[in-house]
Amino acid sequence: KLVSLQGLQGITSLGSSDDGYSIYIDSNMELRNLTGLAGLQGNLSGGLRIDNNVRLVSLQGLQGITSLGSSDDGYSIYIDGNMELRNLAGLAGLQGNLSGGLFIENNTKLVSLQG
Repeated sequence: KLVSLQGLQGITSLGSSDDGYSIYIDSNMELRNLTGLAGLQGNLSGGLRIDNNVRLVSLQGLQGITSLGSSDDGYSIYIDGNMELRNLAGLAGLQGNLSGGLFIENNTKLVSLQG
């Protein structure tokens, strides 16, 4: 059971997978934050997908990302089913246009799109 992304802090950039996502974090029932990804800086060539991480409260750790590409299904940002997520402040570093769509759904405690 994954509870932390600690140990990944040294990663500064990522490419994208076959489905076009640079970051795809799905169904980690104990994961609370993404601070282990705080070393990421600049542009990611693919999209960002955060799905069904029911205890995730924060996207902190992603603030160094300044732009995103898009996935093969057309999304730059896809955030769904993260029941404890409160805001999108971890995405505050994003600037300019997104090349893909924005999908945010079923994040029942999300009270702010600030970020």
